[in-house]
Amino acid sequence: MNIDTDNFDKTLPDVLQSISDADFIAIDLEMSGITDSRNAPITSSINAAKYYEERRIAAARFQILQVGICTFKSIDPSVALSHRKYHCAAYNYYVFPEVVDRRNDKMILFSADAVQFLRQYKYDFNRNFYKGVSYIKPKEEEAQIEHWKKFYSNAKDIELTEEDNTFLAAIIPRLKEDAEKIKNTEDKTIIEKQVNLNWRQQRILYQEVPKQVGAHFKVEKNQVDRVDTFLLKFDAAAQSPLEKKLSDLKKKVGFRQVMDHISSQKKPIVGHNCFLDVLYMLQSFSVDLLEKSFTEFKEAAKSMFPGKIYDTKQVFNHILPDIQETSLEKVYQHVGKPEFQQKFPNEVSFSFGPDFSYSSGSAPHEAAYDAYMTGVVFAKEMAAKKEVADTQGNLVYLYACEQSPMKLDGPEPQPDLSSMFYVSDFPLNFTADNFQDDKRFGKNSKLKW
Repeated sequence: MNIDTDNFDKTLPDVLQSISDADFIAIDLEMSGITDSRNAPITSSINAAKYYEERRIAAARFQILQVGICTFKSIDPSVALSHRKYHCAAYNYYVFPEVVDRRNDKMILFSADAVQFLRQYKYDFNRNFYKGVSYIKPKEEEAQIEHWKKFYSNAKDIELTEEDNTFLAAIIPRLKEDAEKIKNTEDKTIIEKQVNLNWRQQRILYQEVPKQVGAHFKVEKNQVDRVDTFLLKFDAAAQSPLEKKLSDLKKKVGFRQVMDHISSQKKPIVGHNCFLDVLYMLQSFSVDLLEKSFTEFKEAAKSMFPGKIYDTKQVFNHILPDIQETSLEKVYQHVGKPEFQQKFPNEVSFSFGPDFSYSSGSAPHEAAYDAYMTGVVFAKEMAAKKEVADTQGNLVYLYACEQSPMKLDGPEPQPDLSSMFYVSDFPLNFTADNFQDDKRFGKNSKLKW
């Protein structure tokens, strides 16, 4: 199911319930870029902390475009993992960052490489700009709450002058008549008053209408054909100005409500080769990674996902270390082959609701479909090895890093560097063959640039 501003509010209760009911939740992202090679060249690394420091820069500069969430609920939890049947629900969110303070504007950056990649799969970039669901970080929300509470606690009513009272005496009786009409209509019709008011008169109306017309009445500024109009509105759940600001702010929180609920439910989170996904989710929905050390990043990840993170690439390497091709698509295909079934007999199966759009076809690199594939792989991995849930939690695969997997729990193990050589000042036209032909390294050597 694709979700944007058109159906976000309508679908939110069902999504939150699906998350609450799930055994585990698979997540995948599509981003506007994954490397910032100009400012932070990505290199192979022997150190997980260095690996993090290089890649967090890209997470701070680029944006999440799409969040795919697929929930997996065991129909009968008492059944062995090798015979489980799961009900799947997939949600494909288009998101866009919200600006709550113009003094702290946000840059929307794209890498040409990411755009070219997504364009191959007919990605709808316009949908993000026109209908992307908003989101803000907790610290942005907290700062706005503090600002508006302080603003309204210091706000004082305008002291009315004789001229102000004359203005009110002319308009309040008419508004009271309109108020009676509104109360007697079923739909609480809004009455428009087209008037030319200066700033002070506008402020006085905002202040005095709830007092003199009724607590459930308010005026709202509107514009029709570039002419200012004022609407008298009956609101049975009338809000104070502060309540209105805080209500509007909650709408800007938007998609983060989903992420906050995932965190609060403490469900296992599953991704494939998901180090970057974790980085981008933390940067977008939780903390500023440029302010966080490697140790603080790991603590933030565990705080956001207390139900543990499972990386299906890491798990697959643990189960079948001899298989070299471990992209998501290849692993998904492999767990469906007869050879996997013969080696790890299982009867894991999946059912889908009416809104599940992937049961009859694939949609590669649509985030929700990739999340679905990831969840299927994880279910098969758990069926293959019972100890997966106990031994593979919070181990995250690090591509081209000697210190892979990253351990979110505790210190990183130190890699064995006894057979590693650092080579520099070699001719620019050298290739991997030049090094591997050198008898000092040998044919079994691995080269990382």
